[in-house]
Amino acid sequence: MRRLLAACSILLAAPTLAGAQTWTECRYPEAKFVVQFPAEPMVVNDDYKATVGQIAPVTLYSAALDNISYTVTVADFSKINLAEEAVVGAAIKALSATGDVTVDVTERINRQYSHELGINGKDGSRTAASVFYVDQKLYLPIGKAVPPNAMAGSGKLSRFQ
Repeated sequence: MRRLLAACSILLAAPTLAGAQTWTECRYPEAKFVVQFPAEPMVVNDDYKATVGQIAPVTLYSAALDNISYTVTVADFSKINLAEEAVVGAAIKALSATGDVTVDVTERINRQYSHELGINGKDGSRTAASVFYVDQKLYLPIGKAVPPNAMAGSGKLSRFQ
């Protein structure tokens, strides 16, 4: 029975492992996360407009493949006195305003609550996004497939979640 389970596990993981070979694992210890991108990501520092006009420093990590962009936004709220609920709620509201929300799931990963969103954009795009708030940092991993083939690329978005 154990051999059967082990064999099934390997077979189920094989397509994922094969697809992962072309992606690069990027470690960002200063931001406390690891992510896989389809290409070497661009890293840009900017400002993140939070609720009530507050501004937090943000680092954007992004790469693209075909008609899909992959971005991780990390906004640092350690010097701003805002409640976690306000920061997360504002991020969800901003993402939701870009189109019709088709998925809104609260999940828990490594003892941290987060939200997973699926959005059909007003511009014909399809977006898969997550919202995490850990140690006063907002993490937004977002995959976005744009027209003309947004539907065809939307299956690849889950790869980034």
